[in-house]
Amino acid sequence: MITENTKRQLEVVDWDFSVHLPGLTKSIHWYPGTYPSDLPATLIQALSKIDELVVDPYGGVGTTGLEAIRQARKAWLLETNPIGCLAAYAAGGMVLLKTIDSHLVSLVFDHLKLRLKTLSGESDIQPLLDEDFSLSADIDNIMQDVVSPSPGVFLENYLNDSCDDLLSDWFEDDSLKKVMKLNNLNNWKLNSSFLGVIVKAMVSSILRACSSQNKSWGHIADNVKPKLLIRKDVFGTASRWLTRFETMLKKTEVTTLTPKQLNGTRLTISLHNWGDQDSPSNVPEQPGVLLVTSPPYAGAIDYTLAQRLSLYIFGFADADVSRMCQKEIGARRKRFLSTSHTDWANQLSDALKSQLSYLTKPGHAVFVLPHKDAGRDIGTQALTDCLIDSNWSKVIEIDRSIRQVRARQSWTSIKRETIHIFGN
Repeated sequence: MITENTKRQLEVVDWDFSVHLPGLTKSIHWYPGTYPSDLPATLIQALSKIDELVVDPYGGVGTTGLEAIRQARKAWLLETNPIGCLAAYAAGGMVLLKTIDSHLVSLVFDHLKLRLKTLSGESDIQPLLDEDFSLSADIDNIMQDVVSPSPGVFLENYLNDSCDDLLSDWFEDDSLKKVMKLNNLNNWKLNSSFLGVIVKAMVSSILRACSSQNKSWGHIADNVKPKLLIRKDVFGTASRWLTRFETMLKKTEVTTLTPKQLNGTRLTISLHNWGDQDSPSNVPEQPGVLLVTSPPYAGAIDYTLAQRLSLYIFGFADADVSRMCQKEIGARRKRFLSTSHTDWANQLSDALKSQLSYLTKPGHAVFVLPHKDAGRDIGTQALTDCLIDSNWSKVIEIDRSIRQVRARQSWTSIKRETIHIFGN
């Protein structure tokens, strides 16, 4: 259970994070409804130790996991959206690589940038590999020992033929051709599955900016196609993405791992929907000591539909997207159903029963949920009842305000949240 000293420290934290903490990670992929890295960073530092496992059952693009890896913890992220898994794997893998050897990170970006210049016609110079580092073999050998699934196995999920007919409604012809050129890994000549994952994450991340529908994620989720198709600077957008990613990693402060700490998986990504009967894939051997998550909020966001362009380019047709939506907890499109909030609360509670089985005792579970004023208190109560029935008790409850720059659309904006910390 949490100590009184730690409890007092948590009570005086500025949970609004009006001034961001230095050295934290940032997302490499646009995604609606994420929370600031400051939040999991603070909780992980206070409630876990180096080499312990931190779990996020609604992993999104990996915000919790990146902060766990940065602080030399192990991370297990579970996410129902393939695009969230992709972003978390790419970013988490690179943060992990920095904890092993920051020089390798620089080599990766130098290699990818030169490949991109060759692809775009800016350069005809073939990339030269560092004499003591073969990207075609060494990078994958390093990652397959510390990340699960291995890069090769993970990449297979994103190699299906794209749905060109569906994408053509969203992109100007020349822009779409360039996007497709980037998405074809044969053009990159990488011979490295992990670098292939980074390329796929880059392509997915820039799709929204390279499309002709830039108003909001809500327009994409609602299938509002652009009336005018506009040519975009695809290669320039890709180049800027690589630069932002590299800059983020340079500014990220990590705890360097020792050789002994590399004997086993440190980052696990599981594509999993808690509504399925099957257990998650590739479950870590050690139990988690800390769960940190922000479950989907009832009627707030359509996470699956917001990523429809990325799903299309990785071969998911409308029928596939529709099936994924049916299983989505708390989706915005369900908000008009009279039972939507009750269904959401029950789904969260049922999922939590499974999630708790992967945690050890003593341990902590932290949930960031809508403030009671947001009209979704039924979900908080369902989770609380489930935890109490499972012999967990509430340690602390803290309100925080959401910076409204992060919630521009009034119909999805929840202005306040509550952090609920439980212990067993």
